[in-house]
Amino acid sequence: MISEACRIHVARAACIVATLFAGCASGTHDCGIWGGRVTAVLDGDTVVIDDSWTVRLLGIDAPETGCCWSSRSRAAADALLMDKYVELEFTSRCTDDYGRLLAHLIVEGRCASEYLASRGHACAWILQEDDGRAEEIRIAARRAASIGLGFWGACAEVSCRSR
Repeated sequence: MISEACRIHVARAACIVATLFAGCASGTHDCGIWGGRVTAVLDGDTVVIDDSWTVRLLGIDAPETGCCWSSRSRAAADALLMDKYVELEFTSRCTDDYGRLLAHLIVEGRCASEYLASRGHACAWILQEDDGRAEEIRIAARRAASIGLGFWGACAEVSCRSR
């Protein structure tokens, strides 16, 4: 026979599991969403997910529109992300000053920011000190710069910031 205390414990555990499952099933997070399909690539470091959420990729800064390599940077982000399902990884700050979500996008198990930086399509630009992917992005960007990949070898001046 199950004691009353055990039944209460099991009921509480079931309630917690149901609450957690409901949160996961909805696809939301304190910052917004857990993941979705990229439906637009606005530039080399900004995308739209599920036609609803504008996301600024954490850890990188791509050349601004009209600057050297900006169209190639956008094309690289488009080839990597467009129409793909991505998972979002957040740090402590959910949005930027423009209301965009700030997140790392994980596509097919790969961090999009690290990939774009490693090919010379974006500079490392670390906004948050609690960014667990900061060092891998910095290393990727330094390596691309040292061998002249992407804009590092093609542009007289690299217009994006590097932190």
